[in-house]
Amino acid sequence: MHIEFPAGTAEGVEAGSIERFAAGAAGVLFEADPGRREKWLLGAAGVILPHWKVSLEESERRILGVEQDGRCEVFCRASIPAENPSGAGFDFNRLILVCPQTGLALEKELSGQPFIPFCEACRSSVCTAD
Repeated sequence: MHIEFPAGTAEGVEAGSIERFAAGAAGVLFEADPGRREKWLLGAAGVILPHWKVSLEESERRILGVEQDGRCEVFCRASIPAENPSGAGFDFNRLILVCPQTGLALEKELSGQPFIPFCEACRSSVCTAD
């Protein structure tokens, strides 16, 4: 799925593509459009924590082109702590919101949200690795 960030991202990314590894997988890959080097592993929030929800502000709905009762897909950024790389996981404080109908996306920063280690996220998806 190709997406555009009307407001850009913190890294200056304006557009790119999301590739799903498999239906129901906890992770997806975002790759910025040619000319940029950014590639991000994103967590599919609804797969990792099915009951976790994020509220959209009216300004976010306008940017994404989401109707009042419309939905968007929520992805969280991967984080790898420099001091403990084995503690890598998905950070629910750093989100990418995507409206599949419009192809528009934006970043959203939260605080106090969960951090899910990769090994736990894997258990919540179609992954069967031990």
